[in-house]
Amino acid sequence: MKKLFYLFLIVGLTVVSCNKPIEITTNAEQEVSFRATAADLGFKSTATTTPNCDLYVPTQALITLEDDLGTELAPITVDIFMNGDEFLTQTFSLPAGEYVITGFVLTDDNTSGASLIYVVPTDGSTYGSSVSDALPINLTVVPFEKNELTIEVLCFNEALYELYGYTWFALDIKEINSFCFFGDICLSLSDNELYAADVLYSHQVVSGALPHDIAAIFEIRVLDSQGVLLDSFNNESFFGIGAPVCAEYPSFLDVSLELWVWVYDGTGFSYQQYYTWTIVADTDTLLNPNSSNATIGVDGFLDFVIGDCVPSADLIF
Repeated sequence: MKKLFYLFLIVGLTVVSCNKPIEITTNAEQEVSFRATAADLGFKSTATTTPNCDLYVPTQALITLEDDLGTELAPITVDIFMNGDEFLTQTFSLPAGEYVITGFVLTDDNTSGASLIYVVPTDGSTYGSSVSDALPINLTVVPFEKNELTIEVLCFNEALYELYGYTWFALDIKEINSFCFFGDICLSLSDNELYAADVLYSHQVVSGALPHDIAAIFEIRVLDSQGVLLDSFNNESFFGIGAPVCAEYPSFLDVSLELWVWVYDGTGFSYQQYYTWTIVADTDTLLNPNSSNATIGVDGFLDFVIGDCVPSADLIF
């Protein structure tokens, strides 16, 4: 009987000794918040129009981030509240790690749409030196600590928007138009091997060769009426496959949209300009280039082709 009792005791000790220690996950989501303080640019005496900070009280923060691999995360919108002269954001969650803040704006959420009130300017812009730390700003989210970052913002003046260094779409949240494009290139037999060896088009190779009709790799450049580049959109990251290029442009400016296609130029591959659309402020329809009064077809985007393999395309080169 004693032997049986000792056996049970030994088995019990063995089971207890095999229990694993509790694992602490350090990359679990952590709470993050921002404390925003306003820098003074003297707009009350020098601005040509009344700044939004004199008209509205911000209620929300719009934050854009990239992770340590340079991948842009979904925009984060959080409520803010006043604490004396400071704006404090509600906490939100991020996994522990390294981030880069690429956009930080304070808006009010009124009935007619969000009005931009304060922004952090970008490094190298006219107003970039007016704050202690311009964009992009590094953010380290540490596990099991209070992650609060103090950030300095500037009152936003719509008449001087270009001096903050943002592209237009990051500044005027309520006045953005967008349009999507897709393109094809018809390859001859002599071009197939040439394009198959390209660093970008090679990703469309199937069974050792490119198809006759390949997806064009291209860029849409958005310029203002003075020819200043506002932004550009391309499909290099997904090698032209599976999605259109959707370009965004400001509704409150006259702009031009330029189509630049990645093609062989005789010595190598480069972007070559193929077309320009001119869009008048406060209009949201991109006209079909083949007609003076018709809009793009029922698919809702403009498709172009270089060659003759897609005769139904909106634009044929």
